[in-house]
Amino acid sequence: MDNDVPLLSSISLVTVGLALVVGGLVTSLWLGVDRREADVAVNAAAALAATASPLVVEYAVAGLVDASVDFGPILPLCIALAGLLHMLGMHGWYDTVWWWDHVTHTVSAALVAALVYAWVVVAGADVLPGPLGRSAGAATIGLTLAAGAAWEVLEHAARVASDRAGIERVLEHYGRFDTPLDLLFDGIGAVAVVALDGRLFTPLFEPIPGLSRTLLGWFVVAIGAIAAASAVIVVAGREG
Repeated sequence: MDNDVPLLSSISLVTVGLALVVGGLVTSLWLGVDRREADVAVNAAAALAATASPLVVEYAVAGLVDASVDFGPILPLCIALAGLLHMLGMHGWYDTVWWWDHVTHTVSAALVAALVYAWVVVAGADVLPGPLGRSAGAATIGLTLAAGAAWEVLEHAARVASDRAGIERVLEHYGRFDTPLDLLFDGIGAVAVVALDGRLFTPLFEPIPGLSRTLLGWFVVAIGAIAAASAVIVVAGREG
């Protein structure tokens, strides 16, 4: 019984931490709405949606295949922390702290890489085509960089759409070196996870190899869909 006490304490601390970080995101959402700052409100809402995504997957799995999946509070906490770092940037730190964008990209990429790494380790890299299927490391770094590139195109599309709609830009661009530097720090986050054999999330997916394979496939499809749709918006905006 005594051995269970530290475990329960750590779970409680994680849960409290999650509640505090989610509270910070909710506060950001409220401030964005109250001050009519569309960029803050939209990004805070997106961060909250991302934080809730593990719970959505749990309910979806239970409803579709009548199976039980429990990711616990650690995964949502990590997502929420990455979102909170981004929200601090949206509240002005991107403009006043020159290295803050690099921090957020490194942390966010490391989070994505840790998830991809867990999926690939559990499902097997051979489910992926070409060079990505050679190893878990190659798959993790390649897919994380692909996600980073899709995000950069999405940022451009969001700026184009905001300008066309005549509203404040939801996502900003910070100079001509912004995109290459973002991808550089995305790569640093991914390489760090692979080099350290970061298996933080692997225990969450080991009991569900089939779902891990499915999530990996959805992730690949989502990267392509986001990049393609964003490219269409950018091209349409230029022609318009």
